[in-house]
Amino acid sequence: MKSRSAISAFFAAVISGLIWILVAVAGVIENSGGAWSQDVRNVFFRNRSYSLMRKWMIDVTPTAWSLCIWEFIYTWNTLWVVYCVCITCRPVSDKISTGDTVICSVNAFPPLFHWLWGLCGASHLAWFFFWDREILVGSVFFQVFVVAACIGCLYVSYTSVDRNGALLQSCYPWDLWVCRTLVQNGIAMLCTWSAILFLINVASILTYHGAIPSSVSSLGVIIVIAVTLVSWFILDTFVLDRWVRYTFAVYPVIGWGSLSMLVQHFQPWTNSTIITLCIFGLSCLIFIIRVPLVVWKSFSHPLYMSHTLPHVVRQALPKIPSPNQPDPTASTVL
Repeated sequence: MKSRSAISAFFAAVISGLIWILVAVAGVIENSGGAWSQDVRNVFFRNRSYSLMRKWMIDVTPTAWSLCIWEFIYTWNTLWVVYCVCITCRPVSDKISTGDTVICSVNAFPPLFHWLWGLCGASHLAWFFFWDREILVGSVFFQVFVVAACIGCLYVSYTSVDRNGALLQSCYPWDLWVCRTLVQNGIAMLCTWSAILFLINVASILTYHGAIPSSVSSLGVIIVIAVTLVSWFILDTFVLDRWVRYTFAVYPVIGWGSLSMLVQHFQPWTNSTIITLCIFGLSCLIFIIRVPLVVWKSFSHPLYMSHTLPHVVRQALPKIPSPNQPDPTASTVL
C-alpha cells in the first residue's frame, strides 16, 4: 500500500500535468499557421502574438523568429511532465521497501512541487488570453505569477534533490539526472524567457500608457537583464553551486533574447546596442566556460559525498565485503 504522500503526489502530478498539456496545446494552436488549423485557432484567439508585439513595439521587442523558442520550451517541459506522472505510478521499489514506505521517487518530486507547477501552467494560460485580448496590465500580472511559480518550483526541486541526493544517487540515479537535466533546466528556461517578456511588456506599458520614451524604457530593460545575468553568474558559480550546478538554461535563453533584440533594433554606437551586444557576448562566453567547469567539478568536487544514507537504505543495499575481510558466504576448503 502506498503512503499518503505518494497518493498526494500522484494526484498533484496528474492535475499539474493535465494543466501543462492544455498550455502546450494552446501554445501550438496560437502559433499554428496551417490552413487546417486556422478555424480552430480563430475560435480561441483573436490575434497573433507577433502582430501584438509589433503593435506595442519598443526598442527591445524581439524578432518574429525568436518566438519559436516557445515550441522548444513546451516540448522540453512536456517530456519531464510525462515522466513525473509515470514514476508516481511506479510500484514499490524492490531495492528499498519497508512496510508501506517508498523513499526515493516521492521525495524527488514532492506534492508541493506539482501544485506550484500547476499554478504556473494556469497562470500561463491566463496570460495567453489576457495578452490576446490586449489587456496589458492583466497579462503582466499573470506573467508575475508564472515567474514566481517557476522560482518556487525550482526552489522545491533544488532543496528536495539536495536533501535526498545521496539516496537518489544510490538507488534512483535516473530520477536524479532527470531532475538535473530535464526538470530544472526546463523550468529555468521557461522562467528566464517569461521574465524577459515580462520586462518588455512592462516597458511597453510605460511607453504607450506612461508617456515614457521608448529609448528610456528599453534601456531600463537591457540594464535589468545585464545586472541579472552578472548576478546570476556570481551566485551560480560561487554561492549556490551545491544546488544549481547542473542548471545551464539561463545563459542560452538570455543569449537568444539578446540576439533577437540586436537583429531587430541594431543601431551602431547607441547605448542600447552596445549593452545588448555585451549581454549576448557575455552569455555565450559564460555558457562556453561553464560546461567544462561543471564537468571538472563533477570529478574533483562531487556532490553528496558528505551526506549519510538512512539506516534502512544502508541495510537494503547489497553488502560489499572489505578487501581485508573474507566473504562470510564463501565456502571454506580444508
